[in-house]
Amino acid sequence: MCDPTVAFLTALFSTLLIAAGCVWLHHSGLRWLNCHLGTLEQHQHRRALLRAVSVVLLLHLVETMLFGLGIYALAQQACIGGIRETVNHQPLESLDDALYYSMTVYTSLGFGDVAPSGMVRFMTGMEALLGLVLIGWSASFLHLEMQQFWSNPRED
Repeated sequence: MCDPTVAFLTALFSTLLIAAGCVWLHHSGLRWLNCHLGTLEQHQHRRALLRAVSVVLLLHLVETMLFGLGIYALAQQACIGGIRETVNHQPLESLDDALYYSMTVYTSLGFGDVAPSGMVRFMTGMEALLGLVLIGWSASFLHLEMQQFWSNPRED
């Protein structure tokens, strides 16, 4: 028999822990980039921006993987929920399904071929909200870096 309070608290704690880890990771990654981009010579700006975009994409990939692992772990617990195909309602229990689902949720792409059930819906909502915030944060950071590099025309 499942205790709904335990399921809720497990999902809540897991979600908040992953969300906090993602925010810390993103903050640390952008601070690292900010420190390393500011010390470059003028002729290195094109490479610096390519490096910045690459690091930002890597940060987002790791963050979606953290949520995917969280979704996978929750789906392994009895009575908490999981993810299911929307067409034939078969449960998806593999790690690669959870990672795929996480990527579509984080980016708010949502193909609609997979849907959450149970308390995994809570983690799904938080991941979509956090993805929106972190993608916006990355876009703002990259915009400021490009503005700084391109405000004074230089040789690349």
